Amino acid sequence: GQEDQTVQPEPPKKSKAKSVAIIVTAALLAIAAVPATFLILQANAKYKEREQLSAELPKPKVQVTITSSEFSPSTIKIAPGDYVAWTNNDESAHQLRFMFDGDDTGESYTNDSEKIEVAGTFSRSFDKAGTYKYYDETNPVILKGTIIVGQE
Repeated sequence: GQEDQTVQPEPPKKSKAKSVAIIVTAALLAIAAVPATFLILQANAKYKEREQLSAELPKPKVQVTITSSEFSPSTIKIAPGDYVAWTNNDESAHQLRFMFDGDDTGESYTNDSEKIEVAGTFSRSFDKAGTYKYYDETNPVILKGTIIVGQE
């Protein structure tokens, strides 16, 4: 007699290299997601902080639009303590410098703006009566304006 020899098929072998590659890929994706999530949360926090700060500022008396060729309006009259807001509608950033009563020595520069990014805003109040001349650092010849602060 011949014995019946049946050969059991072996289960398919999983490639160790394939399993390791899947685990490494999953780990790398998880690691990459952490900084991205952090950046999104950080940006969201900055947005909320900016939103809160702008909510705390008094409403501006005058809105000035910045373009590549002008401040509109370029001359404004306000009462002491009034706020003015500038909105950058240009395609590049701007930075404002203010001079009180024509002093161009730089000693009376007050509350110069930080860089106002595209679509960004800057606002400030003018408490002292008098005339403030201001200009844009990037284009001082064309972009200039006047703020007259006095009794209404």
